[in-house]
Amino acid sequence: MSGIAGFVDTSSSLSEERLTGVIDRMTAQLAHRGPDDSGSAVDAPSGLALGCRRLAIQDLSSDGKQPMTSANRRYMIVLDGAIYNFQELKTELQSTGMRTWRGTSDTEVLLGATSRIGVAGALDRSDGMYAFALWDRQARRLHLVRDRLGEKPLYYGWCGNAFLFASELKAMAEHPSWQGAIDRHAAAAYMQFGYVPAPMSIYHGVHKLPPAHWLTLDLDALRPGVLPVPRRYWNQQALIEHAVDAPYDGDIEAVVRRLDRILGRSLERRMVADVSVGAHLSGSVASLAIAAMAAETAEEPIRTFSIGYGDRDRQAVDQANAAARWLGTEHTTLEVPKHAPMRTIDRLPRLFDEPYAGRDQLQAVLLAESLRGHTTAVLSDVGGEALFGGGPRRRAAADHWRHIRQKPVRRNLAALALRWCPFRLLNSLWSAGASGGALGDRLYESLSKSSGVTPEFVLARYRSFWQGVDRPMHRFDFLPGDHRVAWTPATPAAARLLNTDVATTLPNDSLVALDRASMAAGLQLRAPMLNRELVEFVLSLPTAENGGIGMAERALQQLTEHYAGGDREVAAIADRGPPLADWLRGPLIDWADDLLSPERLKGDDLLRAEPILAAWRQHRDDAIDRSGDLWTVLMFQAWRAEWL
Repeated sequence: MSGIAGFVDTSSSLSEERLTGVIDRMTAQLAHRGPDDSGSAVDAPSGLALGCRRLAIQDLSSDGKQPMTSANRRYMIVLDGAIYNFQELKTELQSTGMRTWRGTSDTEVLLGATSRIGVAGALDRSDGMYAFALWDRQARRLHLVRDRLGEKPLYYGWCGNAFLFASELKAMAEHPSWQGAIDRHAAAAYMQFGYVPAPMSIYHGVHKLPPAHWLTLDLDALRPGVLPVPRRYWNQQALIEHAVDAPYDGDIEAVVRRLDRILGRSLERRMVADVSVGAHLSGSVASLAIAAMAAETAEEPIRTFSIGYGDRDRQAVDQANAAARWLGTEHTTLEVPKHAPMRTIDRLPRLFDEPYAGRDQLQAVLLAESLRGHTTAVLSDVGGEALFGGGPRRRAAADHWRHIRQKPVRRNLAALALRWCPFRLLNSLWSAGASGGALGDRLYESLSKSSGVTPEFVLARYRSFWQGVDRPMHRFDFLPGDHRVAWTPATPAAARLLNTDVATTLPNDSLVALDRASMAAGLQLRAPMLNRELVEFVLSLPTAENGGIGMAERALQQLTEHYAGGDREVAAIADRGPPLADWLRGPLIDWADDLLSPERLKGDDLLRAEPILAAWRQHRDDAIDRSGDLWTVLMFQAWRAEWL
């Protein structure tokens, strides 16, 4: 695990000493991601610099130091993440004649695979979470790669004559060529979803490398300002469509047996470490499955952890304790102290360094802070909800789509009305007062609920903040997510929504929260549910239709019950997360009042003060819970105060 950064300076104006100074300042901003070691390397004739801050998990010695050069001296790499099947891959490489290894790190094995079978071959053989930069001295090419599901982040872009990349934006901002101007389209997307979706970032001209993509920069053909097009090396949509054309023909017992084997292998790989590995009992069936299987296979009792918020979550805490007892784990309940909200809030803008208000944000940060000192690597159920059911919003969206698709004429007319009805009219109704506001909101709600040209469009509405007509930005066009993705006509709506969660919601929301939170606390997050083989198997199974339960979800339930004690019925624990709505009326009210003051809201032409202040009055007076909507504005305001 690491924080990585680098750049290519095309001006040829920086000496080796200055290149080193700049890259070291960049990686210093990533010290929280790698508190154990730091390193940098430059290729002055090429204007290239690579840097790394390392969190040592595998091979704690200096043999795991980065940047690392391959044995044949052709390649140099900085890697953030972990290659979980590195031992199997190492055995394969040894069978082809690679006998000499300097250490025992997964980074060295990835370099060896690249040297022997090329970048594409190494990616095809690797199971892990990773973002890495690979410098090919011979071909004078810099490769940037991100893992299949987007577990590890990677930003890149041109700033003047310098091509920059880094795990986090704060490192790029240390380069002397940095230019940080807000991308208004990205800001509008953020206000809708609570995150800036890839490939955008909050800054104009800076991008996120999408999951499962690979970008190559040819230094002999560089044109400042012109970016190469990233290419995809793995495609979950193709897997889903193949499953539609060739449906899985096994029964539920066969699915359970295969899921058992795949998840078992995934856990075995993710429990390999030179430090302790614990497990988070989040309350989901996926987290119970992970803890139960880990407890079954471990030689000693594993450590499990859950988080509590006082009496409010007493039922969840009691259920987690009970589950730990029958799993036989050493369990710790991490109670969040009353002073935690204010202490945590101050850190969020630095921690995320672009506006982020995802639904898992506070839970992830508070858990990571509480785990500090208890363990170094944590097994998480992240990805379990996306793959095995999708949660209540995805189910509601599927039901809604099934309802409106039966009325195509009404749906199309509503979509046209939403497209052409001037928001100036709706906003004027809203601004007219209580009765006018109610009328404008009712009209907009009726149109939006009756429209929906695709299942993805409907899901995007269910996942959006600020769903009424009281828009918080002057430019706030509804972004319908992945509705433009082309599908074969036979693809079920449930399969398309599964694709949206795996390709969009998971990497842009849940994984952002968990990566930044765990790295800030010096933890490594390990996600057994995001194993490549497991994901590909789940995508090959029939999805739930007509409100039913999909085969993958049923299989996970049965597998968990088996490991939990045979006939024991397993149910999800009622883990509700932090009480944000109450905190905004209590310990955070003065902080929110300051960020939402009319003067600060009207400081530029980005935000509309009137609807935001109206929402704040509604929430503060306990008339209605607007915490989700308000949190997007509060995190945007806090981010601007910190960075701009």
